[in-house]
Amino acid sequence: MIFTEGKVRIRAGLDQGGTGPGKKSPGFFNRSQETNRNITIAVLNTFLPQKVLDGFGGTGIRGIRIAKELGLGVTIAEPDERSLSIIKENAKLNDADVEIIYGRFEEIAASRRFDYVDIDPYGSPISFLYDGIKSVKNGGMLGITATDLTGLTGSSPSKTYRRYGARIICDNFKHETGVRLLISAVIRHAAAMDIAAVPVLSVWNSHYYRLFFRLRTGAALADRLISSISTVDKHEIVSPDLPSTREGPLWLGNLHQQDIAHMLKIPPWISIADRYLESFSSDNLEVFFIDSALEASWRKGDMPQINKIIKLLTESGIRCGRTQFSGTGIKTSDPGETRKTVQSLIPMHS
Repeated sequence: MIFTEGKVRIRAGLDQGGTGPGKKSPGFFNRSQETNRNITIAVLNTFLPQKVLDGFGGTGIRGIRIAKELGLGVTIAEPDERSLSIIKENAKLNDADVEIIYGRFEEIAASRRFDYVDIDPYGSPISFLYDGIKSVKNGGMLGITATDLTGLTGSSPSKTYRRYGARIICDNFKHETGVRLLISAVIRHAAAMDIAAVPVLSVWNSHYYRLFFRLRTGAALADRLISSISTVDKHEIVSPDLPSTREGPLWLGNLHQQDIAHMLKIPPWISIADRYLESFSSDNLEVFFIDSALEASWRKGDMPQINKIIKLLTESGIRCGRTQFSGTGIKTSDPGETRKTVQSLIPMHS
């Protein structure tokens, strides 16, 4: 079967049309990852790395799109011979100028250096971080997909601790917690090699997280990033109505490069949902967010309209906006005043 995405057509060995990670197989193609690939195209169109490694070929769709739509030099690595055949067929189908190599990601990454390395495994990326980071040139970029959300959100505590050395709570804030946990893991892996992994963009979509980093050689900058990794207690920084529990270690710095929403050069043939672009402008305002639905449930009242809350806060001079991590969440420069505003708008039932 042939699918069209972006400017390319792809013959896939398996159509995974659902929203989950699917089942890995030769020529695996997950249609629900189109947003992931579109965001990747926008990021690379903004920073324009010259040499790109798509380390987990599958059908080759990511690497072929990067080459065909952006004209960048792309190497696609794939260790499965049947998948390799599908990649070659798809490259020919699209007349794409890509280098296709039979081999495991670790082997290719260990032997060459790239301006951008893409890690998109089936499951956790943790075992690929060392080789991926080492393969990126100084000043280059790293893109990472994680689908092991049971570990990253704390819904499987033993897996969370085994893979990430952290203890976290699976609650309404779980996806921001998971993204911050993954960022901390990448930063710590890089710092062990005296490399600073600076977050550029962080995205949660359905069953996966998608992160981008700029890598720079230097222990001093790596140390500064490490200093923003710590444990937190949501009872202290979010709401006294939440239970008091130390969680982490988590990244407590910015989730995105400043002004990334305005910097992104989105090609006209793709689209990125407005909710992401809006959240990219507000996600850095605070660690976690004020959840209007939780505030209402604690007070046994009806949830106020998000737009009304944001309007009142903005008129008061408080910077605020929606977050990608919750449909009822508000990121704000003044959490205390925001909670008061939300509570004042909750109609109470007698």
